[in-house]
Amino acid sequence: MEERFYKKIHIDRRANGLYDLTFLYANGADPAVPRDEIHNHYEIIFFISGEAELVSEFGQQKLKPNTAIVLPPNTYHKLIICEEKMLYKRIVLAFHDISEISELIGDKMKKFLLLQSDELTHLFMQIPNLYCSKYSYIEINALGKALLSQILVCFNMADRRSN
Repeated sequence: MEERFYKKIHIDRRANGLYDLTFLYANGADPAVPRDEIHNHYEIIFFISGEAELVSEFGQQKLKPNTAIVLPPNTYHKLIICEEKMLYKRIVLAFHDISEISELIGDKMKKFLLLQSDELTHLFMQIPNLYCSKYSYIEINALGKALLSQILVCFNMADRRSN
């Protein structure tokens, strides 16, 4: 069985102690995190593997590998792990309105979105590389914001194609 891990990177600490952007790369549940959650920030969950369902005020969604879900601020949600023995691997991006990319966030991120695409998978799978020690804090900040920007562009393009 794979080992559990829970790794976070915080980018750009604000004066109030909060961070503009947090990356989480995890395998298995963190016992310190409640299963029922509501946040005052945007959250994008990229589901890599395992068996889980996401329950939110928008309904219940079985998570498939390489699926990204956007949860707007103040959205109730919880993960249901279908099989506790099997670890579910995911990447979570938690972010507030960031001035440099606020136009990319726009109205599309104010609603629940679910997306699968090869381009999105490629972008998310670059995030674990941020955890290696070869990058300085400044480089991680730049790379993290660049990846978030590219991910938001991906969602915007998919939204335009669906309209």
